[in-house]
Amino acid sequence: MTDPNPAVSPSKDLTPKPSTGKPLIDTGSGYQQRDQDIVDYQLWKLSTPQMDFLLRGQRPQRLEQGQYIAHLGAAFTFGRFVPQPYPALLSAALNLDALNLGFAGIGPAFFNDPRHSGLIDWINRAKFATILVFSGRSQATSRFPTAPYSQEQYILENGKVVPADFAYQQLLNHESPETLALLVEETRSRYLEEFSRLLDQITVPKVLVWFAKRKPDYQESYQSLFKLFSNFPHLVNRPMMDQLSAQCDAYVEYSGTVGMPQPLISRWTGEATTITRPRDYQQGKIQLANSTLTHNGYYPSPEMHQAVTQLLIPKCQAFL
Repeated sequence: MTDPNPAVSPSKDLTPKPSTGKPLIDTGSGYQQRDQDIVDYQLWKLSTPQMDFLLRGQRPQRLEQGQYIAHLGAAFTFGRFVPQPYPALLSAALNLDALNLGFAGIGPAFFNDPRHSGLIDWINRAKFATILVFSGRSQATSRFPTAPYSQEQYILENGKVVPADFAYQQLLNHESPETLALLVEETRSRYLEEFSRLLDQITVPKVLVWFAKRKPDYQESYQSLFKLFSNFPHLVNRPMMDQLSAQCDAYVEYSGTVGMPQPLISRWTGEATTITRPRDYQQGKIQLANSTLTHNGYYPSPEMHQAVTQLLIPKCQAFL
C-alpha cells in the first residue's frame, strides 16, 4: 500500500510521475492556451496520494529532501507572461531546483484543503519555502462562497459563478458602505486565520514575499472598486502584514512598476501580439465582456521578477 504521508515515510524515488488517473488540479492550462504565442509555461504533473497537480515548469531535475525550494503563491508566483519568474531566477542564483506551486486564483485556504495535504508534504521536504502574499479577494466569506476551481470566483445566491471583482462591483452599486465595511472586516479576519493556519503547517524556514505594484500601506474607501481593493494583493494592508510576517523567518517587501505596462510580444515572430480577456473595464467598472489586450498591466513584468529576486537572494542565502 502507498504511504499516504510521504513527508513522514518517503519512498526512495520521489521523482514526479505522470498522472495515474487521480483528480487533477489544473489552473495553468487556461493560461497556456491563451498565452501560447507569448510564453511556453512548460507545464508538468506532480503526483500526491490524493490527486495530481499541473505545475509551472521548468520541471525540477530532482526532488530530494532539502535539494529544492518550494514557492507558494498564485498567478504572480506562476509567472504569467514571464519566461523566467522569480522562483526560477532565485533557484538559478542559489543552485537549487524550484518547485513552483503557483496556482491561478488561489488563496491560503487552497493549501489548507485536506485534499491538497500532499502539497504540504512536498513543501516540508524543501530546503525552505517562499510564500507569496495572496489576494484578499480569494477568501470565502458568509456572503460569498468560492468556486472549487478558483477562489477568486464567487458563487452567488442564485448559483451563478462570477469573478470576485464583479461580485464586489454589484455590492458597490447596490449596498451601503456600512455593509461593505462589515464584509471587508470579515474577509480580512478569515484570511488571516487561513494564512496563519498555513504558516503553522510549514516546518521548514519560511520567507514571506510581498510582491506588488503598491506598498502594504493603504486605506480602503467605497467610492470605486479600485479604491476598495487597491492593487494586488487586494484588501491586504500593513497591519495584516505585520501579523503574518511575525510568523515567518524572513520577510521581503518589493513594490514597483518597472517594465510596466509590458507589451505582449510573440515568441515566434518578435512582433507585438494580443490576447483576449473575458472581462472588460470601462470607467473603472468591470463588465463581463471580452476585451483585447496589447499590454500586460496587471501581472508583474520580467523586470519586476528580476527586482524581487535580488531582494530574495540575500534573505534566502541564510537558509542554505
